[in-house]
Amino acid sequence: MATTLGTRGGFSLRRGVEKFEKEREKFRVATKDDIDLAYKTFGFTLIHSLSIDEGTDLLEKCGFEPKNAVEYYNRGVVAAERENFPRAIDQFRRAAEADSSLLDAIYNLAVCYERTKQVPQAISTWQTYLDSVKDKGTEEEVKLVKERIAALKAKQK
Repeated sequence: MATTLGTRGGFSLRRGVEKFEKEREKFRVATKDDIDLAYKTFGFTLIHSLSIDEGTDLLEKCGFEPKNAVEYYNRGVVAAERENFPRAIDQFRRAAEADSSLLDAIYNLAVCYERTKQVPQAISTWQTYLDSVKDKGTEEEVKLVKERIAALKAKQK
């Protein structure tokens, strides 16, 4: 790869990326070992270079509250991936309350209710989702949600 010249000498993009990745890894380790020291050493500029899961965990660990529906949604996704469905339900519910057009939050909330065998809540949430996608969704999507609601209603009997 070519090296560019700047006021401080030559710069290789490859070496720059390698250095960045090393610093990001140091940051990642530091946040697990001692969050206060990590903050003093790195600040939080590298938080945005972490995966969504890692960044979400770190912000929560530091006591930052979600600022919007997307941040609640991301916390819900992380909780669901870890099969912490009560936590996922709480976060997806908050995301949907913050932005009712965030249909993925409503969809995932319904799935989590199903996973925790909260059938009435699952049916109600699927219905909310169905009402939201009737005009926006595909015929296939509407059909699948209707089938899911019917199957849950059959389980209730």
